[in-house]
Amino acid sequence: MGNSWMQNSAALLGAYARHNDGVPEAERQRLLTRALTAHLPAGGARIADVGGG
Repeated sequence: MGNSWMQNSAALLGAYARHNDGVPEAERQRLLTRALTAHLPAGGARIADVGGG
C-alpha cells in the first residue's frame, strides 16, 4: 500500500492553488504568516496541522 497523499500530490496541489487564487485568500495567507511569525521561535519549528476547518 503506497502513500495516497504522494500518489495524488499533483491533483491536491492543483486543487489547493485553485482554491487559494484570489484577493481574500491572499489576505488570509498574509494574516496567517504574520500570526505564525509572531508566535513561533526564530530559526524554525515543526508544526502539526490537525485540521479543524
